[in-house]
Amino acid sequence: GFVPDVLFDKKLQLDVLPAERMNAPRIYDYAIAGNTCDHWDIIANKRKLPKLEEDDLLMIMDIGAYSHVLASNFNNMKRAPIVLIDESGRIKLIRRRDRYSEMFAPELDVLKIADPYELQRYYHLARKNLNKVWNGSEKMEDEHDRAGIGF
Repeated sequence: GFVPDVLFDKKLQLDVLPAERMNAPRIYDYAIAGNTCDHWDIIANKRKLPKLEEDDLLMIMDIGAYSHVLASNFNNMKRAPIVLIDESGRIKLIRRRDRYSEMFAPELDVLKIADPYELQRYYHLARKNLNKVWNGSEKMEDEHDRAGIGF
């Protein structure tokens, strides 16, 4: 998930632990990054951990209760689930990962009540403006007007 405190407070040093191999020797240096496309989404740098494989779980300790409520669905990323790992290593799901249907519900609700002609008007407006930006030419706009795409 998206952990804002980590991203903006570079002095913050968080413990990153391997969830499934706690007792394995920590001999490899890793940089732990978030899942956004931003260059500042680095959670930890030069952390000693056991050899990691794809899909290994990591525990980021002491990020606090507000990390989830401050998380967002930036870049259409689902917020991470919240799990509890007890002393014996058992994992219990506390809160499941977001669903796309929940993330896009407000936009989909608007489409249910919107006037279809108004939606079509905005679609063509956006299309017309995007073509102008992408092509850098008024010629495309003129072609759309002749084809009846404009309004």
